[in-house]
Amino acid sequence: MMKKMGCWLICLLLLTGQMSTFANVTEIIETKESVRSMAIELTEGDEADLFLKIETVLNNTLISKAMDTNSRQTLDQLHLMMSESVKRFDSVRAAQLVEQYSRVLTAYFHQPDLTRSDIQVLTDKFIQLLGNDVLMIEGINQERIKVSLRTVVNENMHLQGQYSIGTSPAITLSQINAVLLQAEKAYRITTIDVNEYERFKNIANDLQRELILVGDDTVHVTLVADAVKVLVDKNYKLTIVQGDARYGVSTETLAKIQGDLPITITPVVLDPNKEYGYAVTDGKLKPLSLYNVSIGNIANKDMITLHLSVVEASDPNMPKDYFTLALSEDNQWTKIVYSQKNGIISVEIPQNAVYGMMSYSPTYIDLVGHWSESNIKTLLAKGIFESQNTSNFYPNNIMTRGEFVEALVDVMGANGTSDNVFTDVLPGSPYEDMIGSAIYYGFTVGSSNNKFYPNDPLTREDMVTLVAHLYELQNGYALEGGFLDFKDLYTISAYARESVKVMQEAGFISGYPDNTFRPKVTVAKSVAAAVLNKVLK
Repeated sequence: MMKKMGCWLICLLLLTGQMSTFANVTEIIETKESVRSMAIELTEGDEADLFLKIETVLNNTLISKAMDTNSRQTLDQLHLMMSESVKRFDSVRAAQLVEQYSRVLTAYFHQPDLTRSDIQVLTDKFIQLLGNDVLMIEGINQERIKVSLRTVVNENMHLQGQYSIGTSPAITLSQINAVLLQAEKAYRITTIDVNEYERFKNIANDLQRELILVGDDTVHVTLVADAVKVLVDKNYKLTIVQGDARYGVSTETLAKIQGDLPITITPVVLDPNKEYGYAVTDGKLKPLSLYNVSIGNIANKDMITLHLSVVEASDPNMPKDYFTLALSEDNQWTKIVYSQKNGIISVEIPQNAVYGMMSYSPTYIDLVGHWSESNIKTLLAKGIFESQNTSNFYPNNIMTRGEFVEALVDVMGANGTSDNVFTDVLPGSPYEDMIGSAIYYGFTVGSSNNKFYPNDPLTREDMVTLVAHLYELQNGYALEGGFLDFKDLYTISAYARESVKVMQEAGFISGYPDNTFRPKVTVAKSVAAAVLNKVLK
């Protein structure tokens, strides 16, 4: 009886946020065991659900400890906790737990005293946990689990293929072969482990073979022609790490290199006594850091992928979301449309370019003090939602279907296209360039009779359906769960109901105070910006 009362007290403190910290991992484990024993006794009803929620809180606390301490002991406890909890959790909670664990694991992989063999062992245990326990959960979203698995196995492969450049002016074939030998061994082991589980077999085909060249703030090195050829023959991509930036060169681009591959990445020195500023169409840019990138000779015109950590603000009063990435061409700076996830910016830039991380100040006077000012400025900094007017954004104007879909295409990038089948998007129209990509990505909800209706107002149900699809494209799985209890449920079009349900459950949207959704109500630019910004974060 006393044990139960103590457990109830712990639950009360946890739920009210008054016991958010524990002295050590042992305390978390002991508390978790007490809660778990009661949860086993209470097999159904509200009380059992309460204890599952408490167990989730404790799991999250242990995950936070693992992130903070980077301790192998804590990680082992976390693995044990995972294998116990996922068997009792519903499919949604289990998937969330797997995602959290994958983030902890990939962060731990970067511990300096961890060997490549240690990383492989931890990867193997993670594969076995998912294959033996998680996939057995009824209703589990397999695609969501596969995303977490890909995150871990690809980070393992990434670390297995690293080579420190040091002060070497050139990297020879023998040096590359030594690294690739280790990477190939990890590739074979991981492929075997993944292929043990029928539902994971396609993931083995997605494993990234990658050579990582790790440099300092300035990178100046040459990859000899024979080494380049080996990478192409073995289907490896090349990544150059410089500080917090990663420059990815695809196998297809490497195949176009004739001879040696010279690589130079240097920071551009900014004069601290000089006031810098560059004008763009809708505002001003102030450089925080600039880099001159040259991968291959000047004749190489392919695009490379840049992954860059968000730079901390030099001005503490400026939210870091107002940072933008810009490219200099012919001494003219332009903002680059980029995506950002978990603090990492991803964008494509030319092989030979000058780019910069900038602070961005828009010139739209009607955004000052507007309730959605922060949302709109954040999207503008990413090159999304630009206005044709240079002085006003008109945040309260109704957004059209064409404007919103164009923004979604900007988020995804024009990497694919399909033939235009719509008779109302004609050559020379404002949306001619984007419609092929919109069809390719599936951003055509609400269209019918071979018409896209680009100038029609955007409705709430179409907005929600489109951003739900965007979420799936960006994350590799669809949202799930939830239920609809809006009073006007049956006025929501059939194609939109599932999207409204899962987006409400995930907290991306809400209804009106009278518990209606009002699916046919049109959407202001400010509202569309708020919803899209929330999904992109």
